[in-house]
Amino acid sequence: MAVRLGGNYAQYRFRPECTWVTGNNAGVLRSDGYGSCVGLVLYSGAPRRIGVVAHFSGSMQAPQVRADALEIMAAVCPIAPGRNWRGWVFGGVSLNGSSSFQTLSSNGSSFHRTKTLIDQVRAVLNFNRMFDVNYNIPGPEKYTLSTQGVLREMYLQPGNNYIGHQGVNLNLANGRVTWDDGDHSTKNSNSKKLINSMI
Repeated sequence: MAVRLGGNYAQYRFRPECTWVTGNNAGVLRSDGYGSCVGLVLYSGAPRRIGVVAHFSGSMQAPQVRADALEIMAAVCPIAPGRNWRGWVFGGVSLNGSSSFQTLSSNGSSFHRTKTLIDQVRAVLNFNRMFDVNYNIPGPEKYTLSTQGVLREMYLQPGNNYIGHQGVNLNLANGRVTWDDGDHSTKNSNSKKLINSMI
């Protein structure tokens, strides 16, 4: 069962579980500490401006990741058609070659496990027609997302675009996502932040 937390921070609690937070209209939802974990950001714009940030532990099993993603969507999605959501699915820094996360477990390397879990979340989004994640983005907006480097997380087909981020922030007032791509293992690292306007 996905664990809904109060507040605005989907904390990674070093357990095989999914934590998530939601809110609407104002404030910033966030999560960080993505090593071999998988993240999900959802946003539906005006008039309600609802957002979700979820953190799936990399030690979860694929069926549970899928079930928790379905549970989150059922909790926040309207039943009536007419409201489209945007979804971003991403992995942690293990996808970027971070040696500290490239460890072997009984289920294989964290690199391959993270990809498998990403595919589980993508499959759930791809199944729900309310999530207009990839195919119907208008041309100009698609170009903007591409130049900002944030369109890649929106592709749903397995085998494509496994992107790693350290953390994420979602501004509920304007739908702006900020990725934290910094290497926090060194004091001199700089965070590379990509901004996407989802109006």
